[in-house]
Amino acid sequence: MCFVIAHVRGGGEMGRGWYEEQGKYLTKKNTFFDFVDCAKYLQESGMTSPAQLAVNGRSAGGLLMGAALNIAPEMSAGAGDGSAPTPDADTLLPA
Repeated sequence: MCFVIAHVRGGGEMGRGWYEEQGKYLTKKNTFFDFVDCAKYLQESGMTSPAQLAVNGRSAGGLLMGAALNIAPEMSAGAGDGSAPTPDADTLLPA
């Protein structure tokens, strides 16, 4: 088993421009392709296979998961959204 964190267009290692100019707004799709490329690399290097790969994203990562799975639905066996269950209105409102 391996656990991988793909910091697509984040982290600052590649410089601010890599994120600001090539990963936001009209170039946001680059972040999606980065993630798909990470999954492909893990598979091509023999670390995993599509049947063994599960992906997860939170907050903006939810957008990433939706886009990546639409770009390459064959890349993984499933995806999670990393969120906790949300209570319904009956449990939030006073009696």
